[in-house]
Amino acid sequence: MTATEQEKYILSIDVGTTTIRAHVYNTKAEVVGQSDQALELHCPSQGIIEIIQRYLESVCYQLIKEAIQDSGVAPSDITALGLSTQRATFTTWNKKTGKSYHNFICWNDTRSVKRADSINNSWSFMGLRTGATLLYGLSCGSRRWETASVFKFTSQHVTMRLGWVIDNIPELKKDIAKDLVHYGAVDTWLVWKLTKGKVHATDLSNFSTTGMYDVFKAARVADFASLVVSDFIFLGTVSIAAIPISRINECAGQGGNKRGRGRFALASAKKPS
Repeated sequence: MTATEQEKYILSIDVGTTTIRAHVYNTKAEVVGQSDQALELHCPSQGIIEIIQRYLESVCYQLIKEAIQDSGVAPSDITALGLSTQRATFTTWNKKTGKSYHNFICWNDTRSVKRADSINNSWSFMGLRTGATLLYGLSCGSRRWETASVFKFTSQHVTMRLGWVIDNIPELKKDIAKDLVHYGAVDTWLVWKLTKGKVHATDLSNFSTTGMYDVFKAARVADFASLVVSDFIFLGTVSIAAIPISRINECAGQGGNKRGRGRFALASAKKPS
């Protein structure tokens, strides 16, 4: 087999709620190498569920190396890296220094429950729901207004937890005013770290859970327009073994497992015995 005919491979990273996995796939979508580790959570008090950035970065690099070693494949034969991650777990960090303002706040963290309840029970928000109910009747069954008439915020919405950290971390609030802050879920932060800060991006399967995306108009908040990119585009090169990052598999873990988005459900993948 010549160099041009040599088989190529895809490396995947899956950051789930309980486990982090890395797999190497051949062109037949067969697992030829793998490594995994239980995800360690930081839970200092009731309702607070976090992931420490340094830990996540270290484990991902470790699993990448172990999966490649397990496959016996040369790093130069790996053509792309795909990501499948928790989608409503987020963090914020300084654009210039890379310093995080807080740990990842997980999707099931409940510190913002009171904030969500306060908004849902406010007169202004109840007025909006009442108005949406009237518009639903006048619009002859618009799903957009029907949804708005019953919509309520929960702590799983990123907007609630993001509002909490802005209110409780003065340095973050100050730097937002100076346009020094990057926001991102696990996928965005990993891409940013793996590309040495060159790429700040996500896709709609992750961004749709933030509360900053209108699913009916397929529109996102203007301030985040440049963050969301389309599928199937080249993002950059991973610093480890010079592996390119492809948009092919970058998706929300929940969507990937339920619908096979990103070509394969990473959480179900196992190396043949």
